[in-house]
Amino acid sequence: MKTINDSINKLVTKWKLEKVKPTTALSSNSNNIIRAYSALYKIDVILKILVQNTYEPEVLKLFNGKGYIILLDYDPEYRGLLLPDIVPGNTLSSLFPKKDIIALEIMAHLVKKMSQINISFNENKFESISDWLQLFHVHKSKKIPKEMLIRALDISKVLLEDHQEQFLLHGDLHQDNILQCAKNALDSDSWVMIDPKGVIGSIEFEVSRFLFNPLPLLIQQSNPKKIIQRRIEQLNYIFGFQRERLADWFFVQAILSACWAERGGGREFLNYFIEVSKYKLN
Repeated sequence: MKTINDSINKLVTKWKLEKVKPTTALSSNSNNIIRAYSALYKIDVILKILVQNTYEPEVLKLFNGKGYIILLDYDPEYRGLLLPDIVPGNTLSSLFPKKDIIALEIMAHLVKKMSQINISFNENKFESISDWLQLFHVHKSKKIPKEMLIRALDISKVLLEDHQEQFLLHGDLHQDNILQCAKNALDSDSWVMIDPKGVIGSIEFEVSRFLFNPLPLLIQQSNPKKIIQRRIEQLNYIFGFQRERLADWFFVQAILSACWAERGGGREFLNYFIEVSKYKLN
């Protein structure tokens, strides 16, 4: 069985990596991010060793640098992605809260751009939002209030009854997964998306994740509900989506994230997701 160090050593040789420096302690439970210089590509790079299940390599290959970070190479045997090290690399969270309106416009620009790109892919290769939401049927929670889980399940059923156009989505498009790649932070084209999960679903679902992030910063503001409400109004104006459906997706996604967190995908955020879900507007 390959260890994380085995994978790193093999990929360091393959891609001629120097100045190798993990950003955090290496883990067998979460994806590993390593900064380095590639003598092969002659640029600073990020080596990402995948541990968690994701369709990130497939998504990055399909979009080929359009709106997403460029995938320089991928090694399926060692589950290693080689990516350029984005400069300056600030996340969209850096605009919160003072420039939150601009941040949402940047996200919306990227989503619109992605929805207009004609890519050919096998839908059966990816999970759907409906697949993800099956978790509400099986998740046994000790911390999420039962009435919240039941409500999220009931609302999700209604949302999925409206058969909207389906796209290959990022699936986790919050502020920290959008990085600044050029000097002008207020220019929509100066940002790229990273860390896609890859899921088939509606644009409504894609943009609604933005509503309850960044955490915990959002719930530390004096009036989180007002911020969420203003974001819903802004998305209604940009995309024409119904306010009620955006509010519903906001709640469903917050509870879905709480379920994931409780199952081991970031337990430190579990209480944040539960808390922010209480700001549902209707």
